[in-house]
Amino acid sequence: MLHEVMQTCLNSGQWEEAWVTERIDEVISNGFMELVKIGVGAEQAKRELNLRAKGLGKFAEKYIATVPKVSLAS
Repeated sequence: MLHEVMQTCLNSGQWEEAWVTERIDEVISNGFMELVKIGVGAEQAKRELNLRAKGLGKFAEKYIATVPKVSLAS
């Protein structure tokens, strides 16, 4: 589910926290039956996805740009 959220962010170019949270809600809703099959509740899935998605904004800042970024690390 996190992979689906990240793909949506990449495709849309949007990484804002509120927007990501809305995408998380969508993937949980769309995948609810799969969650039931594995015995995970929607609230538990939402907590886990929100925790893991916190790094998406920082990932975007570091790696996503319209022109290649130069790394100064040696």
